[in-house]
Amino acid sequence: MRILTSRVYALVAGSFVLISCSLLASRTWAGLRRTEPVIINTAGRYAQGSLGSARDAADGNQSIGCVIRESGLVSCSARSASNTVLSCGSNDPLYRAAAQSLNGDSRLYFSADAAGNCTSLVVENYSFWLPKPP
Repeated sequence: MRILTSRVYALVAGSFVLISCSLLASRTWAGLRRTEPVIINTAGRYAQGSLGSARDAADGNQSIGCVIRESGLVSCSARSASNTVLSCGSNDPLYRAAAQSLNGDSRLYFSADAAGNCTSLVVENYSFWLPKPP
């Protein structure tokens, strides 16, 4: 009887380990997911947010992105849920290259000086940013 009880315990323990590993594996299989609404700091003159989160926002106000004009001018703009707006522009080829890497899954950060010139532009293309819905 003791041998049978030990085997039952071993079987139960082994099953528990197998189920636990399966649950952990399925959780990591789903991947890390992040959302970031559009945030504008008017005092700091910067805006940030993920394009997918802005597109998926229930408020209908949020937007963030950049456009590259034929002249080479990069214009970036953002609108928060509270309708606060910030924009900037630059002819810097480094900013142009960064803006060209934007896609629907990107996160964008940009800052501007008092004259509206871009002072930084950062594009993140990570798998964890919420993709832009159709």
